[in-house]
Amino acid sequence: QARYDLACATLQQLGLWPQEARQHLDASQAPVYTEQDVIRETRTSREFEAITGETQRRLGRVLSSEELKTLLGIYRYLGLPVEVISILIHYCTERCRSRDPGRIPTIRMIEKEAYRWADLGIDTLEEAAVYMQSQLQLQARARRIRAVLQIEERKLTAGEEKLIHTWLSWGFGENEIRAAYEKTCMNTGCLKW
Repeated sequence: QARYDLACATLQQLGLWPQEARQHLDASQAPVYTEQDVIRETRTSREFEAITGETQRRLGRVLSSEELKTLLGIYRYLGLPVEVISILIHYCTERCRSRDPGRIPTIRMIEKEAYRWADLGIDTLEEAAVYMQSQLQLQARARRIRAVLQIEERKLTAGEEKLIHTWLSWGFGENEIRAAYEKTCMNTGCLKW
């Protein structure tokens, strides 16, 4: 079953396997958890206790009661397995570090990405690993393109980052983007998106 799930996840990432329509979960419809819910879950579920410890270790601090409620929502409402939540937290941490060294994600950023993963149907260890690897590779390629475009003194805007990701998804590589950049600079005297 694990090999089958990995094969399905890989083929879905490549667009070669049909994905069933997913029901989008609405954060406004999520149940409101209390401190008693968190305490009860911590006492009765080793899994939740483990994911709480893992999250605190990754973020380098003790979670507040509100953050624990959010984490409980990811675990209970979204129904993501502990292994997937662990990979999710690792992914969010790596993504933050790649954009700004020394920065760690907030629990809100993790929650937002968790909803995204739930909407995408990423609910197995294999699917999470494939998704994380492909996204981190895309970000690494985008950083190289940023160097090609000689944008090193500032961060990319969201629109610029989206353009670069679109170009990469169309199959353009560093050489093609470098040639387009040089041609644009020759014709206009500067970078024009």
